[in-house]
Amino acid sequence: MHLKHLLHTGLLAATLAAGAAQAQNVVLYSSNNTETIETALDAVKKQSPKLNVQPVTGGTGTMMKRIEAEAQNPRGDLFWSGGFGTLGAYRQHLQPYRPADIDKIPAEFRGPDDLWVGTNVHIMVLMVNERQLKGLAAPATWSDLMQPQWKGKFAITDPSKSGTAYMLVYGLYKQFGQEGLDKIAANAVVTASSGTTYKGVAAGEYAVGMTL
Repeated sequence: MHLKHLLHTGLLAATLAAGAAQAQNVVLYSSNNTETIETALDAVKKQSPKLNVQPVTGGTGTMMKRIEAEAQNPRGDLFWSGGFGTLGAYRQHLQPYRPADIDKIPAEFRGPDDLWVGTNVHIMVLMVNERQLKGLAAPATWSDLMQPQWKGKFAITDPSKSGTAYMLVYGLYKQFGQEGLDKIAANAVVTASSGTTYKGVAAGEYAVGMTL
């Protein structure tokens, strides 16, 4: 089984198990946490006990860079999971594939040309530490963060290092265009990881953090 790098999320157990007819070994690249991966692989074992799935884990950005570096000699069969914006940026490295139950997923949650399929929707949120607002009203809309009083008071992760942040930035770009995104970016504190962002808000380092 050599599907290149084609799957976003979901239908994973069925997709991996379907490969059993072609091969007994599948390499899964994933940025999910260990518990989530183990849950999926438990389902795979029940459906296709002879199929050996080898997970290789890392951040979404790291995994996508690895896929790009291996473009001429792919080492992985599937990738799980990244946002549609992230996958779109690397679509030249993806191969079309139609899992058995793909038609059960609404069209708006599937990528173009059967390059990927999703099963969950991410909600963008502003995480607020009210103790650190210090007289400021909590932001009620994303556009509030464009205002000068928010400069240096909210955090977002570097989108080149985090799939979560890439989705956030992509969503802001779709909503406000380049001009609006530039205004938000000019006020933001950029962190090195998603964990740094939300832990920083919880610890009081930042009043507000962008997360999912």
